Amino acid sequence: QVRQFMFRYYLGAVVKSALLNFTQSLTTTLPTSAKYIEGSIIRRSRLMAEAIKTAATPIDKLKVSNPKLAEGLQKAIKDGKISEAMVKELRGEIYGKKLNRLDKILSFMFEFAEQSNRKITFIMAYNEATTNGVNIYTENGKYTNAIKTIEGLKLKKTFKILEHEEAVKFAEDFIDETQFIYSKQNKPEMARGWKA
Repeated sequence: QVRQFMFRYYLGAVVKSALLNFTQSLTTTLPTSAKYIEGSIIRRSRLMAEAIKTAATPIDKLKVSNPKLAEGLQKAIKDGKISEAMVKELRGEIYGKKLNRLDKILSFMFEFAEQSNRKITFIMAYNEATTNGVNIYTENGKYTNAIKTIEGLKLKKTFKILEHEEAVKFAEDFIDETQFIYSKQNKPEMARGWKA
């Protein structure tokens, strides 16, 4: 009950929270992309604008115009990278709470903003990785996520055009890096609560 009240009071009923969340692509994705995508901020801004346009394309049309990207997006959705999991946790839904109509209405804008940011980020990373190439860490010639491991310091940084599977993995990792992973497991142990 407390979690639902906090969600309603601080996020759900506050339109500016959802609008502020829409800026996450500009405040985190765009600057972070400089680590991987070559070129100026203007070039990366254009890539993001293209990703925004593509993100607005219905998945059925995308399956025809760019089947590999559509397949990658569907995998990312299945893997939980492009979803409203954070919103579900914030409003208490994953803890077995039944949602009423009010919570669904209040969370619509926030869910939409979160999904849009993640979708745009995925598309931008995937498209660049498969067409022009990205600066990545490799191990035995294959992409590896250096962020997740201390061994990343020993890995070789390479500029490479990625094949579909590697590009999907890169784009999913790019989502985690720029849109963050929201869950109880990311909190310090003492802040997780007695059920953790």
